[in-house]
Amino acid sequence: MEFLILSEAEVKRLLDLDDMLEALAEGFKALTSGQVCAPPRNEVSVPAGFLFGMPAHLRGDNIAVKLVSVFHGNHRLGIPGHQALICLFDSEIEKGRLFVETRLAFEPTPVGCDELKGLNPEIGTEVGEVLLNLRPGRQSANELTVYKSMGHAVEDTVTANLVYKRAKKEGTGIVVNL
Repeated sequence: MEFLILSEAEVKRLLDLDDMLEALAEGFKALTSGQVCAPPRNEVSVPAGFLFGMPAHLRGDNIAVKLVSVFHGNHRLGIPGHQALICLFDSEIEKGRLFVETRLAFEPTPVGCDELKGLNPEIGTEVGEVLLNLRPGRQSANELTVYKSMGHAVEDTVTANLVYKRAKKEGTGIVVNL
């Protein structure tokens, strides 16, 4: 899987102002005419600041997610108070193979994932199928692989159990009698 990461200097060099203004005009037309899917912002707040998550999709184009952190106290430290990351996901990651924890991921929420709802579950390979040698995993270094995590309870259960057993073995933690 290829990732293209561009520095701020590279973006400034590559971005033509006239092309950008034309693309923005087309984008605003698409937004007003209902061709853009852009759910409301999601926010996670902490005492020092907050993070916005802003997904968007222009029909027939790629999916983007903009993450913006705002930490007003950073200015006192001489660092930016606002930082952003824009991730563009290729709407073609059809060239790749999809891996899931369970095919239930293809069911409607809350059981499954909205992103996979309505797709044929057979396009996905369960991670367990690969581990049990029932279906192949990645076939070559050039093959694109996509992992759609649902955050299945089995992941939390086995991890919590691992931590619990190690804590008991090492005598770590505090025992509270209620």
